[in-house]
Amino acid sequence: MKTPKSRGRATMAQVARLAGVSTATVSFVVNDDPKAQTLTEATRERVLEAVRMLGYRPNLHARGLRTQRSNSIAVLADHLTAVPFANSAIRGVQERAWAGGYLVTTMTTDNNAELTARAAEMVLDRQFDGVIVTTSYTHRVTVPPEFAAMPLVLLNCLAEGEYRTVLPGERAGAHRAAKVLIDAGHTRIGFVNGLRTTWAAAERRRGYRDALREAGIPFDPSLVRSGTYETDSGHRGAGALLDLADPPTGIMCASDRIAVGVYYAAYQRGLSVPDDLSVVGYDNHTEFSEHAVPPLTTINLPYYEMGLAAVDLLLSGEDGTASGAGTGPGPATEAAAGQPRITEIACEPILRKSVGPPRVTAPRHELAPARAIRAPHEHDPLEVIP
Repeated sequence: MKTPKSRGRATMAQVARLAGVSTATVSFVVNDDPKAQTLTEATRERVLEAVRMLGYRPNLHARGLRTQRSNSIAVLADHLTAVPFANSAIRGVQERAWAGGYLVTTMTTDNNAELTARAAEMVLDRQFDGVIVTTSYTHRVTVPPEFAAMPLVLLNCLAEGEYRTVLPGERAGAHRAAKVLIDAGHTRIGFVNGLRTTWAAAERRRGYRDALREAGIPFDPSLVRSGTYETDSGHRGAGALLDLADPPTGIMCASDRIAVGVYYAAYQRGLSVPDDLSVVGYDNHTEFSEHAVPPLTTINLPYYEMGLAAVDLLLSGEDGTASGAGTGPGPATEAAAGQPRITEIACEPILRKSVGPPRVTAPRHELAPARAIRAPHEHDPLEVIP
């Protein structure tokens, strides 16, 4: 091998290029990972020779938090501003890490493969003690193979493999949302859900049906609409529900933005919240929730608490058992081999003034001229979901 010219400290990526292997392979060899035993002797020797030629200093800290520490944690996020309330997860990570004497470095990848690869190299080369991979909304991700030998926690996302994962308890949260209406006496409960292809929408739909089943209320698919999580979907979905021959007396929403549209649809029809129509939102992270008239009863998405829990798991060791007091992760759910070890953080109801008992006969008023809140998008379908 010909030694390349290099300025400054050699990086794992340079070792990988010189040896003609992936950075994950280099990580396995230099960190004495058991996976290195699956490599051929020739490959291991090629990596070690490149390490010697470049003078590379292996990342001793990536072998676990029980060895030497750099007292630093890396956070890989897809976005920081796409979903504003998701930023509170980063705040939770920072506050818990700083309290424990750890520095947090946050890198955004914008779901770009090249940026993700560069970030992964930086995480290894800067010798972080561990890494948290997080997303602005819950979906599946591909964990960079370079992180195979590092302590890692997934925050608000899922991946194939036995990763420690922190998620909001969406199904139970939706069950609580529907139960708020059921406990108020409602039996005709509409549901305006978000984008049906998202994990959160599927979990919330299950929670809604769980609550109906538990209360002995037959599921009526005509009372469910699905669109996006935005205001216009709430306006159109609620309009379709309120114009039914037998409209719902309460509507559960998959986001507070949807609830904005529901309020407006009720207003157009001369209906009062909660006298004529009860409304429950979901997320508790918009100014509308607290300052609406009346203030919106909603379900809190615990992103801040999820950030705290992610750090607790990362610093607790491989068994995932958190130590110390304060808001930490609850018990992880049982997982089959090869499946994520999921810790769910409860989504609790925030009770305000938008829910009351159902009227015996809901008033029917002439519909005021409709005015779109914003132009609907082509990908914003209004569907009846069984």
